This record gives sequence, C-alpha cells and structure tokens, in this order.
Amino acid sequence: MKKLSLQEKWKSRIGPKDFKRNTKAKRDGNRAIGFTFISMLVSVVFMISHL
Repeated sequence: MKKLSLQEKWKSRIGPKDFKRNTKAKRDGNRAIGFTFISMLVSVVFMISHL
C-alpha cells in the first residue's frame, strides 16, 4: 500500500476538479489580500508624508 500525502487524500476525497478550483480560489484570495495590504500601506505612507 502506498502512502498518500494529506493533500493527495483530500484531492481524492473531493475530486480533482473541485480540488483544482479550490486551489485556484485560495491563490486568488491570497493575491487579493496581498493587494489590499499593499494599497493600505501605501495610503498610510502617503498620508504621513504629506502631513
């Protein structure tokens, strides 16, 4: 019996298409969070520099 990683077990349990969709959604979510963080940081720096 071969050992499966947790990711492979999860993938086989929910199906490959759903796994791919969920992985892409997580990546897009992380990108959106990063973009929001960067834009907030830039706006704070802009406000501090113009005071």
